[in-house]
Amino acid sequence: AGLLEQPSSAAVAAVLGILAALRGRLPAPKRAPAIGYRKVCEATPNTIFTLVPRGPVVPALVAGPDQEAWFDDMVSQICEVKVGIFYGELGGDRLPSWKPGAFRKALLALREAVNSIDDPVWPHAGLLHEPLDDVALASRLIANDLDVAASVKVIREYGAFRATTRGGGVLPLCEWVQAGVATVPCEDRLGRPVVLIRPRFHRPGNIELFRAGLRTTLDAVKAHFLFKRTGEFSRSNPLEQYAMIWDFDGAGWSNADWDAFRVTLHEGTHHYPNMGSQIYILNVNSFCRWWWDAASRLLHPKIRRKCCLVAPENVRACLEQVLPTEMLPPEYGGSGRSWVSPSEARSFEDQVGALAAAAYIRAGVAPLGAKPAQCNMPTRSEMGDSDQESAREDAPARKRSTAADCWCGCVG
Repeated sequence: AGLLEQPSSAAVAAVLGILAALRGRLPAPKRAPAIGYRKVCEATPNTIFTLVPRGPVVPALVAGPDQEAWFDDMVSQICEVKVGIFYGELGGDRLPSWKPGAFRKALLALREAVNSIDDPVWPHAGLLHEPLDDVALASRLIANDLDVAASVKVIREYGAFRATTRGGGVLPLCEWVQAGVATVPCEDRLGRPVVLIRPRFHRPGNIELFRAGLRTTLDAVKAHFLFKRTGEFSRSNPLEQYAMIWDFDGAGWSNADWDAFRVTLHEGTHHYPNMGSQIYILNVNSFCRWWWDAASRLLHPKIRRKCCLVAPENVRACLEQVLPTEMLPPEYGGSGRSWVSPSEARSFEDQVGALAAAAYIRAGVAPLGAKPAQCNMPTRSEMGDSDQESAREDAPARKRSTAADCWCGCVG
């Protein structure tokens, strides 16, 4: 069921899982070792990766009467994978549309269902992580095919998940940062953070490190979106989704990992639903083509539709279309930062990508042992331990964007 409900996560999982299933079961995973953090984190065991920036309350985004038609249309197009930058061979056929008014009816029902729950479903919403607003609700309705009861269930699960991280995000581990498997270098032309996956750097056998790395990478994306929120929906990316780039250059059988498949599927189904917008599969050679022919038969049509397959000779042209010139690496004809290998990294931005690095630095959670950062933005490590503790104590006192506040006048 999860594969059908979570196209973005399943696409990631299928890459690892199909290869691993053919290769055979991998050795039992080992738990990631404890990694220290910068002095402020090391001295403050309860440090929280706050996804919400300090300062004014992060606004909840709710489609009012004057935005309903536009929002409903955009969500429907997102569900049908009509919003994006399309290049290369599309992996799937055109998808069917919802019945007229079906999404609006489900959204109103979900607003009311969540608002009627006595206990706070997300007690840290708007304080330490994203608000429970129409962005969150629409994403879960898409993931669950407009099933309101199923959407309520995953909303509850997310609240329970955030309780395990003290309301904030998952802290980045130095070992994950140094691995270079996933980076978030920039946004694309539609304002979608680019999550760059390089399977050739993945080493199976430490599933807890992979789980933590996947979570912290997507939490950095969430923190970025919350930092740039203005109170209005993005016209090009209203559900705050990312674009994923899978670069298969140099990847082989040794990078396959069945346990990573299961973890990715679970995380996308329960904790990060429908965050992925499109998946660009780069350097599709004969081996990757063979993999796609086998894997595509097992994928939901929505997953296949999100995938764009790009041959090695077309990679540069694809990236030129997806990324602004100032963000495009020089090796692809742009003036942006190079996407260097882990051994070539000279800065924190090289290791995790400039966008993710900025999110971690703003929150003061860059791990001890990471390369020095190049940016000069203030970090929470400059606040001192007492200020960190004060910030955590003051968080509940900040005005919370509750369901009642957000949806007053929008339910009926």
